[in-house]
Amino acid sequence: MLGVKSRVSATQRVRRMSLGLIVIILILIAAWSHSTHDSCSSDEPSCNAEIAKPWAVEPVVIGFLFCRVDTHTSLKAKLRVMLESLLQKASVVVRFHVFVCEDGGYEAAVGVITAVSDKLGIAVPEISRQPVRSLFGSNLEQARSLQQMLARPGTYYHDELFVVAPFLHNVQGVTRLIMLDVDLKFVADIADLHAEFRNFSEKSVMALAPELSPVYYHILYNYRKKHPDSKFGSTSPKQMQGVNSGVILVDVEKMRESEEYRWVMEPANVSRLLDTYEVRNRTHLGDQDLLALMSFEHPELIHFLDCGWNRVLCEFWRSVYPKIFDEYFYCDKSVKIYHGNCGSTIPD
Repeated sequence: MLGVKSRVSATQRVRRMSLGLIVIILILIAAWSHSTHDSCSSDEPSCNAEIAKPWAVEPVVIGFLFCRVDTHTSLKAKLRVMLESLLQKASVVVRFHVFVCEDGGYEAAVGVITAVSDKLGIAVPEISRQPVRSLFGSNLEQARSLQQMLARPGTYYHDELFVVAPFLHNVQGVTRLIMLDVDLKFVADIADLHAEFRNFSEKSVMALAPELSPVYYHILYNYRKKHPDSKFGSTSPKQMQGVNSGVILVDVEKMRESEEYRWVMEPANVSRLLDTYEVRNRTHLGDQDLLALMSFEHPELIHFLDCGWNRVLCEFWRSVYPKIFDEYFYCDKSVKIYHGNCGSTIPD
């Protein structure tokens, strides 16, 4: 009997030790999990990148216009800066969708992408080509009509290049698209920008950051004179300043399915917008002006990015409105993308 009791006692001790080890292991796992979550705030870019990765199982598709490269010789250098900063910080796979004219722009873009990839020691990302004219398809007359309404003949923006945004739903084989100007420099991970798609409302088809100049304060002069209480073109809230098209997130599928968006972009309704806000013959920035008017009239179609996602640097309007310029130029968010528009110098 004594031998049996000893064996039972030994068995109980083994069980207690096993249970103790299991408890210790569970405590350690819980502590590790807690410390991992606590070490990272959702406001931190590194955290957002981790959150964004499930959204980036497919490559993040980045589109940019690359035309007139022979006459605008600085385009290649600007593209090199943008791509190098973007690819250095990217934690996700990217794919480039190059919108080109028939002028060798695609070959030039591929050359820059390849050179930057070689410099960084990474594989050359997938690159696809989209002629600008193919975006319009059967809507070529609509595009020409918008071109006539949004910029005066003979001006820089009186070009089919600057009525591309209304037709991005015609991009095939793409669910979500990030459209970028080439005069940008990334400070943050493109994954964090891509994560903004999660914040779209049910009706949002695109996302843009505010225009950081008084250009729409200026353009809306006649409208504001008749409507002195209007917030359009003002600095409060920030999105009333209008939007800048240097960085656009496009939900291609939602844009394609949105009857409201297609209705807004019909020439007759664009014409109505121009008359409503009394800006006919005053607009001069192509489709950016159209998107700005849409942000006033149909804000539900737009998800507003914070100003740090498109930190505009152009100070052209400072000399025109020196007393109020800094109110518009001010950005209280951390810079995630610099935008060196109008030839502005981008900080190192």
